[in-house]
Amino acid sequence: MKVSLDFNVEMNLTIKIFTLVRDQFCFLLAFVDIYRQKLQQCLSDGDLSEDDVKALRRLHILLCLSKETVDAAHATLCGRIFEKVLSFA
Repeated sequence: MKVSLDFNVEMNLTIKIFTLVRDQFCFLLAFVDIYRQKLQQCLSDGDLSEDDVKALRRLHILLCLSKETVDAAHATLCGRIFEKVLSFA
């Protein structure tokens, strides 16, 4: 038995799904920004202490960020520090 939804119901479901996906994407962007800001703060002295690593790991878990997202943030920010060091050499 095939159930057919009318156009209004289908449109309402589509809008709800789109809104949910959009909201999740916005949260992800905000969470990534929070993590990057913390990482930048931790790197302000040019080094990550053991406490910094623990704090970043905790934030990584709390924000439910993927390893790939965290790795990309580290590659970007740590890469900049590495480039600065090379420019002074």
